[in-house]
Amino acid sequence: MSSYKDMATKGMMAHSHFGKGASRQSIAKYISGCLPEGKSCNNAALRRALAAGVASGAFSFGATKSRFVANASAKAAVAPKK
Repeated sequence: MSSYKDMATKGMMAHSHFGKGASRQSIAKYISGCLPEGKSCNNAALRRALAAGVASGAFSFGATKSRFVANASAKAAVAPKK
């Protein structure tokens, strides 16, 4: 299973609304859809992953402090290998 940081990056890429970024709720919904049946997103782990991503520079805030945008380095890390 991928880390929450990787799943959050994929969620941001899938749900970024017109350059404003993706909300934590939409990222959690994306992660819940990717997990096996009967499992749900661990919100505490998601919040820690988002905070660590912002601190490391992999993510930045979008239009508001409750939206997140993945930077190019984070997108490259989860891109499929050729």
